[in-house]
Amino acid sequence: MSYRKGEDTPAKKRRRLPFKVIIEREEPFCDADDAELKAECRRITNGAEFYHCMQRFGDVYWHVVHFGSEHQAEAFRSVAHHRDFMRRPAPQFHPPAAERAAFREAALLWGFRTGAIRKVLLAWRNTTGSLTLQWSAAHKMVAAYHPPKGHDDIAGIFLDWARENHWHWLHRERHPGWLPFDELHWVLPQDAYAHWDE
Repeated sequence: MSYRKGEDTPAKKRRRLPFKVIIEREEPFCDADDAELKAECRRITNGAEFYHCMQRFGDVYWHVVHFGSEHQAEAFRSVAHHRDFMRRPAPQFHPPAAERAAFREAALLWGFRTGAIRKVLLAWRNTTGSLTLQWSAAHKMVAAYHPPKGHDDIAGIFLDWARENHWHWLHRERHPGWLPFDELHWVLPQDAYAHWDE
C-alpha cells in the first residue's frame, strides 16, 4: 500500500504516540472485544488520540496500543491485565467441529434417502476431462435437488465419504475381495425418490 506525501501514515502515528502497551496475542479480537478495547482507550485518553495495530516481534505479530503519554499507557496496561485481553477467545471463522460433523451426518442421510449421493458420485466419475469439470458436474447434480442448508459443500461431503469408504469404485479400480458389492447399491430403488421433498 502506498501513501501520498503528507498523509498520516502508521509510522507517523507511532512516532507521534511513543508510549505503547504490548498485548502478547497473535489472534484477532472478536468484534465485541475489539469494541471494548477501543472504548477503554477512549476513556483513558478522554477522547484523545491512540493507535491500535499489529507489530512484529521476532517471528510473531502482537497487538500494540500506542498512547501520547506514559500515564495513559500505564492506565491501559492495568486495564488490559485485569480485563485479560490476551486470553480472550479468538473469533471463529467457520462452525465448530461438532456442528460440522452433525451437518455431514445429516447430509449423508439425506443423500442416501433421496438417492442424490449415487447420482452425484456418478456425475463426478463419468465426467471426462479436468478435475474442475468433474467438480462442476457434481455440483450441478446437487443443484438439481433441494439439499439441506448448512456451512459445508454437500458435493464435497459425498466425495469425501466415497474416498474414505469406496475409493476403488470412485477411481474405477477393482475392489478388494472382502468388499460385499461391486457397484453403488447403497440405496434401494423404492427408497429413493425424486429431486425434492414434498
